[in-house]
Amino acid sequence: MTPARGQRCAYYSATRVAAQGLPAIRRAVLIGQLRLLSRCVAVDAGEYPGQTDDEERDEEHAAQHPDYEMFVTGIHAYRGVSCADCHMPYRSEGGVKFTDHHVQSPLLNIASSCGVCHRWSEAELKARVEAIQTKVLNAKLAAEDALVKAHFDVAAAIQAGCTEAQLAGVRKQIRHAQFRWDYVSANNGMGFHSPQETMRILGDSVNGAQEARVGIARLLAGKGISSEPKYPDISSRDKAVEVTKAFIAGKGPRLLD
Repeated sequence: MTPARGQRCAYYSATRVAAQGLPAIRRAVLIGQLRLLSRCVAVDAGEYPGQTDDEERDEEHAAQHPDYEMFVTGIHAYRGVSCADCHMPYRSEGGVKFTDHHVQSPLLNIASSCGVCHRWSEAELKARVEAIQTKVLNAKLAAEDALVKAHFDVAAAIQAGCTEAQLAGVRKQIRHAQFRWDYVSANNGMGFHSPQETMRILGDSVNGAQEARVGIARLLAGKGISSEPKYPDISSRDKAVEVTKAFIAGKGPRLLD
């Protein structure tokens, strides 16, 4: 067992003990937060596959389908609803009742999924879901913006001559912030499985990215640079690809005056 994996096991044991006696919803949220923390430990230990980012010569790591971990922190899990209740609702055919094995979004069959428990109209139920998803999307885009600028800030610090040792701390902050963004992005449902927990995680992501940016600004200030880096135009996919290719080729744009 690696030290990181042992640390994760310790987190699980300690948290499950601490969760005993708590109301079900608080216990589920606490365990869900533990799972996210343990994944961050695994990221730092290199236990998750990473992708090299040549803008700043670092690795970012991908969350792997954490839908259940998110779901158990939400109100539907608290009420005893299972995945199949919404995604494989009952149907009848030839007088036989069985679960629909065409697994899909509940919004494609609102009457048989949501409508079993909720007595509002299909239009109202769909509007409620879409309102939650829109808020989560906006928060996710805000986290993306902060993370992208944090990556470019690191690239600017490298161009300014900051050392690997100086950047180690902010890189760890960015890894944790980006993993939280990816943890939400890798979930299906755009946050609907647990809206409050989703927004909490995205808030932590934005906060981590901005703290990293403050740290980089201090490093640049130590080199007499007080102006903001000149961020390249990545407003479209094609433009973003071109900027990425330029950095990979070692010809990334100068971000500092």
